[in-house]
Amino acid sequence: MKHQLISLFLLISILSSCSSISTTQQPKSEIEFKIIILKDNWFDLKIGYEAEKAQSVLSSADISNPVFVITKNQIEKYDWDLQTITLTSTATKELGEALSNIGADSNEIEKLNNLKESLGWGNPIERALYIHPFIVQVDNQFKYGGIFLDAPSQMAIDFPVARITILDGQIVIALLPTHIPFVMIDPIDGNGNLRQPVITDEAKSDVQQLDFFSDWSTGIATSATANKFRAIIRDENIKAFLKMESLLK
Repeated sequence: MKHQLISLFLLISILSSCSSISTTQQPKSEIEFKIIILKDNWFDLKIGYEAEKAQSVLSSADISNPVFVITKNQIEKYDWDLQTITLTSTATKELGEALSNIGADSNEIEKLNNLKESLGWGNPIERALYIHPFIVQVDNQFKYGGIFLDAPSQMAIDFPVARITILDGQIVIALLPTHIPFVMIDPIDGNGNLRQPVITDEAKSDVQQLDFFSDWSTGIATSATANKFRAIIRDENIKAFLKMESLLK
């Protein structure tokens, strides 16, 4: 009887140990994913152009009163290969309303946006979000940050940027690891291969006349900074979460 009790005790101990190991080795099944759009713009926060300074400023920025927060409930689909996020129709309307309530930025930005509108460049949401920062959080922890920036911009931004397009009445946000002038979508696909860059309509005719554009844009897209942020943006935990939530395309 004594030997049976000892054997039973050992069996329970082994099973408990195995259960503990299994639990600790299992990947996290759910995370909290947020994109927080700030009211203060690039000028207000003195973000600058360089990656290290920008991430330092954005990681400590006040997020208590944002323009808008995108969570899984505001996302209709997330195209992992293109790194584009399509907002739901409801979220599109809500973001538009939120932007209409924050008021105009500086006179210089307002003048620039008025010029873009007169030229037919971009769309109202893109113009309203111009150089406003965004912060990506995972489980309420800073992951990376960037700014909304139109493709024709000549600002030498060396950290993530977001483009805005409107497709079938819904906002589509494209995440790029760094600013690549005239390019709308990250030219490196989900397998790490270079694809034909998607050029903004405003610059297509000009780009066609630039013999050096392909090599130049590829150099930016494959730079050390771009590769670093691309790896952060394409985090496998975020991908697994989106897949679990049936948001991944």
